[in-house]
Amino acid sequence: LAFIVICFFSSSVLTFYSSLYYRASLACFLSLYSDFFLSVQLNSLFFFVLLAALLLGSKRAFASVLTYLVIGLCGIPVFATGGGPAYLLKPTFGFLIGFAAAAYVTGRVYEIRKSTSFSWLLFSAFWGLLADYGCGMIYFYVCSNFVLGVSVGWKLVFINCFLLTVGEDFILCVLAAVLAKRLIPVLKNLGK
Repeated sequence: LAFIVICFFSSSVLTFYSSLYYRASLACFLSLYSDFFLSVQLNSLFFFVLLAALLLGSKRAFASVLTYLVIGLCGIPVFATGGGPAYLLKPTFGFLIGFAAAAYVTGRVYEIRKSTSFSWLLFSAFWGLLADYGCGMIYFYVCSNFVLGVSVGWKLVFINCFLLTVGEDFILCVLAAVLAKRLIPVLKNLGK
């Protein structure tokens, strides 16, 4: 726990850039062992993206997720089915890009008030959910229709990429808000 606190919650700029590697490594680890952290079949990486945004803020969470994406695109198998630049041709890659958008949007919305009320944390996480799904659905549609040449309509995209999975991800928003509500005061006390 101390390692995570030191790597994730350091405030100096030098420590931020030097620990970026460790935060990205943790994101990679969490994506590979998601079933260990959440026993139900949910994508726990989305949970950790939201939690990072609420605890680290928009810029640091975005930088962490962006580093994770670069590591995966360089060929290190940190994504669900591997890694490498060919991942850009997968229609679902947009949801990974959406993680970066979700990290930034969730952090930005939270930074407007920095309230630790459950409703504000959940509201912030919900906007991150919308950012992730927006990126994911648009990328899925464009990649399927214009890159892969598979005719896919918006109705099918909406059903398969939103309706079938949004409930589980909303549960992750609730869990991230609950945990952030407990951790934010603890982290503020550690920073004193």
